Amino acid sequence: MKNIKVITGVIATLGIFSALLLVTGILFYSAVSSDRLNFQNASALSYQQQELGGSFQTLIETRVTINRVAIRMLKNQRDPASLDAMNTLLTNAGASLNEAEKHFNNYVNSEAIAGKDPALDAQAEASFKQMYDVLQQSIHYLKADNYAAYGNLDAQKAQDDMEQVYDKWLSQNAQLIKLASDQNQSSFTQMQWTLGIILLIVLIVLAFIWLGLQRVLLRPLQRIMAAILPMR
Repeated sequence: MKNIKVITGVIATLGIFSALLLVTGILFYSAVSSDRLNFQNASALSYQQQELGGSFQTLIETRVTINRVAIRMLKNQRDPASLDAMNTLLTNAGASLNEAEKHFNNYVNSEAIAGKDPALDAQAEASFKQMYDVLQQSIHYLKADNYAAYGNLDAQKAQDDMEQVYDKWLSQNAQLIKLASDQNQSSFTQMQWTLGIILLIVLIVLAFIWLGLQRVLLRPLQRIMAAILPMR
């Protein structure tokens, strides 16, 4: 009968430890999976910010280059050297405009992220296109020596609209990055509590095992030894 109790206790102990290992494994996988998803989101958000910010910044740099040409035209600099310099600046502005478009296409083609406002993305795309078109027309008019048509373009309004939308987009991006960071911290805290509870359960089980061993094995063994020793 005692042997049956011992075997039953061993099986029960193994069952408890197996269950604890299973629960620990599931919780660990869940935490790692959640951390991986949050890390991917944070990386994607940083990449989008880099590309969208790069596109807007490049557009502004392009406008500065175009303004340099416009100033030269206002000063009526028509000597061959000045004309060559203006053509070079307009060529550089065109290349810069293409670079801005590449950055923006990278942003548009990046992976979708849950929680983002589609309307804000649409506004960012519209403001980029507005600024891009104005600068493209500016280059075209200045190359054609049509300063009057260039002067009718409202590049400042396009830039103001773009910066306003970008500020909103940055605010949303910062909130999403903070949310991912908070979720990581929450998962870490939850895992700490879970591991603490599992450790407490293990200690309790070990205490019961020790008490069971004393009652089933050690005390009977002590009685047997006490009975054998006087016979010597």
